[in-house]
Amino acid sequence: MGFRLSPKDLSLINILKYTFNPISIFGTKKKLYVSALGITSCGKTTLQNYLRHENYMDATIGSNDIRDIVLRHGFDIIALTKGKDVSGSTQATKSYNEDEFYKSDICYYIFNSKNLLENADYCDEVVGRLNFLNKLNVKQKPKEKTKIILLASHFDTLKGTNQEKMIIWNKIENIANEGHLTQPMYVNLKNKEDLKKIKTALFNGI
Repeated sequence: MGFRLSPKDLSLINILKYTFNPISIFGTKKKLYVSALGITSCGKTTLQNYLRHENYMDATIGSNDIRDIVLRHGFDIIALTKGKDVSGSTQATKSYNEDEFYKSDICYYIFNSKNLLENADYCDEVVGRLNFLNKLNVKQKPKEKTKIILLASHFDTLKGTNQEKMIIWNKIENIANEGHLTQPMYVNLKNKEDLKKIKTALFNGI
């Protein structure tokens, strides 16, 4: 006769599997609603495509529904809940941004580095929209506040110097400080290594 485990033994094995699962011992598990907001063509869809393994290629009109997904990094797990990829148009901003922001545990606020440096109107729009998000956060209770992460995209279209980083920060510093925000990550959202850094930072923040 072959060796058989009783239901009691199997139950004990399942308990031991969970108890000694490295993730359950050493890792963290968290469910997050993550949004990406910003002006048109700053890289919102590119970031969401990477994080959620989506493949939206066309310009976002209004919003697209995006899937939930489980991300793993070492022993840590983040479950990204279903969300929306929101257009950066003025109309979409009015229609979706407030609701998206209030749902979010983490909001990536993205802007085009080159446009910020070269276009005064663009810079004013970036600052204005960030000010709007700061004011929304003020209305929330401390434990409900949304964490805003700044991403200065298209940094590869500049020379990539520390001086450029300093000038970019100087342009948004006042409004960023009001929201107690740290300096942006200066990134190229089409570069896999930069995308990996964003993902790693997401895990480090939990």
